[in-house]
Amino acid sequence: MKDPSFDFYYQDFLVGTSFMSLEATGAYIKCLCHQAHKNSISRDQIKAICMDEKSIITQILPKFTLDNESGLLYNERCRFKKKKKRKY
Repeated sequence: MKDPSFDFYYQDFLVGTSFMSLEATGAYIKCLCHQAHKNSISRDQIKAICMDEKSIITQILPKFTLDNESGLLYNERCRFKKKKKRKY
């Protein structure tokens, strides 16, 4: 069974989103949740979550890394924490 949770470090999240708008912060947490569910997220999914608002997308995209093999995006910390939790 797939684990439906991931560790959430609220202080790190607050620091990492301190200069994001409230809309971008909400979109970012949704993107992280989608990534946690599927292990990656597409640029089109991020755009859809951000309702194609360029100002929100530009705040969120730097938080994700491109996986050259799949062409999908992922947040390094989220992926690392999910792998670590799976091993435990």
